[in-house]
Amino acid sequence: MTQREDKQQARTSREELGKFFYNLAAMCFGTTVLGSGMALVTDTGNPERLLGMFAGGIIGTIALAYAAFRIIKIK
Repeated sequence: MTQREDKQQARTSREELGKFFYNLAAMCFGTTVLGSGMALVTDTGNPERLLGMFAGGIIGTIALAYAAFRIIKIK
C-alpha cells in the first residue's frame, strides 16, 4: 500500500468509529432519557431515581457524542 492509501484507510476507519459512537449516543438517549421521561410522565417509580437516570442519560449522551466528534476531527 502507498502512504496515500494508508491515510485514506485510516480516515475511513476514524469516520466509521465516529459513526459508531454517534449511534451509541443516540441509543443512550433513547433508552435512558426517553425511557425515564416516560416513566415520569406516567407517574411510575421513584421520581428521584428517575431524575437521576434522566441526568445520567443526558451526561452519557453528551459524552458519547463528544467522543465521536473528537474521533472524527482528529487529523
